[in-house]
Amino acid sequence: DHFVPSYFTLLESIQKKGIAYKEVVAPQILEWDPELLVQVIWPEKGFLTENPNDVSIVLRVVYGDIVYLLAGDVETDVERVLNLYGPELRTTILKVPHHGSDTSSSLRFLETIVPRLAIISVGFNNRFDHPKAEILTRYEKMNIPILRTDRVGTIRTITDGRIVRVIPELGGPFEIYPYPSEVPEDSL
Repeated sequence: DHFVPSYFTLLESIQKKGIAYKEVVAPQILEWDPELLVQVIWPEKGFLTENPNDVSIVLRVVYGDIVYLLAGDVETDVERVLNLYGPELRTTILKVPHHGSDTSSSLRFLETIVPRLAIISVGFNNRFDHPKAEILTRYEKMNIPILRTDRVGTIRTITDGRIVRVIPELGGPFEIYPYPSEVPEDSL
């Protein structure tokens, strides 16, 4: 069940327009491309909560050595469950959960996923004051670089499965290597 009225409005609109859709639950693999592994790792089937953020879809996308973790709006309760994946959840690029709110990005979660880059999708001067200063400090203390859409605009990434080229709308492009950070010999 979903407790957000906008979800029901969306479903109504989809049904009226005859648009096909599929609800996903963990564990599930989405077959988008044979070279791409897309895993639904949250929410688990039967998970119920009053907190709509905690039913956000969390995807782990793997292409070659590069791993993206798209963490939706999940909060610390779900992060604790995701921590059970252990080192397998190590991540090259993290879409920071819940826009950098103080209800997400727990220390233990960040220690589990060890992202090489964290991207915060957040509006400029948003009414929630996201991202929170304490969360930014947590990333900084862990030496996890952050890009924020309110500061650099749209952030694109391109990968060949070995290196990620990060292209912010404002600022210069740069490269990220997967965990552990080893520079491929032929790229020097």
